[in-house]
Amino acid sequence: MRRLLIVLMFLGIGLLGNQQAQAAGVALDEDMQAAVKTAPNGMTLSSLFNTNGIDFSATQLVDGLVTKQSIAQITNDNIQPRAEQIGAFWSQAQGETAAKIDLTQNTRWSFWMYFGNKRTNLSSGMAFVLQNDDEATSAIANAGKGQSLGVWGGDVNGYLSADGLAKRAVQNSWALEFDTTVNNSPSVGAGSYYDHDSIPSQGPHIASGYPAQAATYKQNGTKNRYYYSLNHHRPQLMAHPADGHWRHVTIDWQAKGSRLSYAFNDQDPQTRQTKRPEVKDSLAIDLTKLSPDGRTPAKSATWGITGSTGRRNSANQLVVLDETPRQLRFATSAKTMVIQPTAAKRQLKEGDTVTAGEKLQYDLQAIDERPTQRGSLTTVTALLPTASAIKRLNGEFSQGGATPLYTFNQNELLADRVETRLSQRVFTTAQPNLQFLLNTEVQAMDHDTYVPPRKVVFAGPDHFVEVKSVGYTVKRKLNLQLKNLGEDTLSFEKGEDVELKAQLTNGRRPLTAEMLKESQIQVNVNKMSFTFKQLNGSWQGTQGEFRLKVPNWALKEKTNQIQIEATNRQDKAEPLKVAATQHSGDLAFETVPCHCSFKGELTGAKQMIARDKGWQLQVRDDRGTGSSWKLQLSVSKSFTTTSGNQLSGDMVYCCDGTTKTLGTEPTVIEQQTTKQDDEVTDVAGHWGAKEGVLMAVDGDAVAGEYQGELLWQLTDAP
Repeated sequence: MRRLLIVLMFLGIGLLGNQQAQAAGVALDEDMQAAVKTAPNGMTLSSLFNTNGIDFSATQLVDGLVTKQSIAQITNDNIQPRAEQIGAFWSQAQGETAAKIDLTQNTRWSFWMYFGNKRTNLSSGMAFVLQNDDEATSAIANAGKGQSLGVWGGDVNGYLSADGLAKRAVQNSWALEFDTTVNNSPSVGAGSYYDHDSIPSQGPHIASGYPAQAATYKQNGTKNRYYYSLNHHRPQLMAHPADGHWRHVTIDWQAKGSRLSYAFNDQDPQTRQTKRPEVKDSLAIDLTKLSPDGRTPAKSATWGITGSTGRRNSANQLVVLDETPRQLRFATSAKTMVIQPTAAKRQLKEGDTVTAGEKLQYDLQAIDERPTQRGSLTTVTALLPTASAIKRLNGEFSQGGATPLYTFNQNELLADRVETRLSQRVFTTAQPNLQFLLNTEVQAMDHDTYVPPRKVVFAGPDHFVEVKSVGYTVKRKLNLQLKNLGEDTLSFEKGEDVELKAQLTNGRRPLTAEMLKESQIQVNVNKMSFTFKQLNGSWQGTQGEFRLKVPNWALKEKTNQIQIEATNRQDKAEPLKVAATQHSGDLAFETVPCHCSFKGELTGAKQMIARDKGWQLQVRDDRGTGSSWKLQLSVSKSFTTTSGNQLSGDMVYCCDGTTKTLGTEPTVIEQQTTKQDDEVTDVAGHWGAKEGVLMAVDGDAVAGEYQGELLWQLTDAP
């Protein structure tokens, strides 16, 4: 039997080794990819915990998105063929630090658990374990894998007594189980009845007990056909956790009174903010049951997490640690500041806004609260802010001294993530802090851009600390430009409105519909301001073209200065200027005597010769009320006969008893100021028979037909 058992053990090891080789060689399934993508950051596990040398263990370490080997995959869903699995990792010695925790001192654990996404009885669950098994960091309960969770004794032999069953468990141990599968089917040797108790039989549950104590197992059945249920200590139900989401667990150990308190699902995986726990409890632990002699209370223990899956099934069950008893304790400082050259620095709060051109400095620090002379080695990982919105100028890791520990090169400044292992020990007594500094400049964005919180992670064999900045919004910065689609200089008639056509763009690109909606147009005309609506403004299409109409009443004579202004939030376009000149109207002859005559009988004495009837002399002035003009008359060609005889006499203008002789120099014969915007003055119509233009002939004038020319001149006059 001994020889046969050894052969079977070797066959089992060979089979599992083949499964592990297959698992390492295949791509991660969708659930595992999603789990890694959403996994909270945690510490590197390879130097702190033993995952090798544990017989039959399926556990392996997987890289997280930020920290390498930070995810312990206790069991996985990538093994073919499907089979029961067990897994475990245990705290191991690190340098001068012992593997076991000191149970005489208060301490804390903080970790995340992932139970897969199948919501069915395909994973069995995991357990947090304290133990002093002789196998130390190689301990595992491998009989009855699924129901055992890797820590309880496996009920797979109907001949075993409760004492014999307890010997198959991890010895000298206490376990807090997170059981996802209800085992409540009485079947001799099948190992499927541990959850027959009232509360555990109702669904996934949390409970505790001592796996290596016979009293933990309640015997059922008859001799040689035994099957067992567990005596769960303080069981509590939990919502089925195999839903593709991470659950956080916090465990506090109080040395006084030997009490352990736990809180399950007490943090938000996205924000890592504390929330009301789904399940919590405080338990007294009998440390004598963890002692190898069974009499004196254990003063220390190895701790770890175990897990399993059921028969012919598999599931991804994962653990991420963010706080352990051996971890350094840190205070953190996180500042994102606007550096203002002429004023004090402004520290940003979550949700604040910044504008293009501002300089920002990220200053994220971790300070070891219990530094040692020796210090620690660390890997530093910085996730840099969005490159499109934030230009990275320079960055470094330092301890506050003049010489940085590491300076980012140009390629790293263009990357989204910078990671390096520092060659110098940090967190020493002399320099307990480690600082990440990044200087940046806000870039112009054409839409409001939220820059989410970024983080820096310092991870080493004895520490994991994450420092996160605040998130803020880069307010959009538009290069607003106005373009005139009409003439730069316009002319219009009196009484006529002026229509303007222009285009508003973001540089050379059209504005989006949202930008157009938020754009404000204002027009200034002769020191009066008008809104877009007041001028019947309208957008034409989607290219930022618009039209508006300036009413005539807002315009004055001669030149009007029109200025179009465009704003969009804090952005302004260079004003568009247009000169609009009103046509001043006409001053003109409505009618003028072109061919007119004077007829009379000579008497041999000096006399006045009257005009013929029908003289038409009218002046139109449509320049507007208050305009002035004067009418002048001169003789441009003297009156002579066809034979060249010159008339003896003069042309005269008679008005109000005054007679003016008309010669070659212009003589004012009419002068007016208009009383209407459009006015016609009938000059000749006001003349009586002895008024107006007449011919004064001398007594020696010779009868004949004379011809001459009169020059009428109409002048704009004040």
